Amino acid sequence: MKAENLSPRHIVWFAGIFIVGAACGLYFVQTAIIGTVGGLGNVGEPRVYESARAQREIEGQVGWSLTRDSDAYLFDNGSFGGSGLYAAATFDSLDDCLEAIAVTSHYVDRLPHRQSMLEWDGKSIVPAIMDGPGHFGKEYSTALWDVREVTNGLYFQESRGDSTVAFWLIDVDRFRLFYHYQSGGVL
Repeated sequence: MKAENLSPRHIVWFAGIFIVGAACGLYFVQTAIIGTVGGLGNVGEPRVYESARAQREIEGQVGWSLTRDSDAYLFDNGSFGGSGLYAAATFDSLDDCLEAIAVTSHYVDRLPHRQSMLEWDGKSIVPAIMDGPGHFGKEYSTALWDVREVTNGLYFQESRGDSTVAFWLIDVDRFRLFYHYQSGGVL
């Protein structure tokens, strides 16, 4: 086919094929050869932080200001296809937990306030919340995400469709705050 015989539709089609091929090639180079995507670490490999490192990561990613780090925990399974984040930390008071919720830096339609939180009945219909990071593999299960153990709690959960959820739970007896945000995939 000669160039002068190409219609605009053919040119657009060839350009589209070229762009898709180039994108696939770049993805292959990034994942198969280099092993990372855009600085997110190894593709499909969660980042797990505890104690002082978790405190720094939580302050940077979630926005909480933590005064203690001994039981801080962050699990980040985010990638270009979606986000899966679990954060947990203990605070000095219920008010400190509520203040931390107020500055949560992930996108949600509305942040919960004390009046919108419900009494925790010990279960969520979202397996990713109940299982915690163990939802992504038994090797990621941890006592630092122990929502099943909370007997006196307040929670707020917001879902959009079947692929995005934001969840906060305060263990009122221990002033421990749990936060989960997931987008992409199926809950």
